[in-house]
Amino acid sequence: MFCDQCNAKLSEQANFCSQCGTAVTQPSVAGSGTGISVDQRVQTNEGQVVGMSAGQGAATGGLNASIKQDIGTVKDSGAVVGAILGS
Repeated sequence: MFCDQCNAKLSEQANFCSQCGTAVTQPSVAGSGTGISVDQRVQTNEGQVVGMSAGQGAATGGLNASIKQDIGTVKDSGAVVGAILGS
């Protein structure tokens, strides 16, 4: 888990950042059975397709994600990314 203000690494039990004193918002996704579901179908890609982009600490904060991508043709300079975690 990381501080939203200064990006310092925090313990899972932290209530305040030890570096800048900002109050820590505890992740609400962990263990709740909820999360993000992405289902994409693209026939022809000439640009970029990103399934999901999550900020720093999302994975350690208990983010649950399901990403399904059905991509047909990726043309020159096209890109397909399932997930980006971090900043």
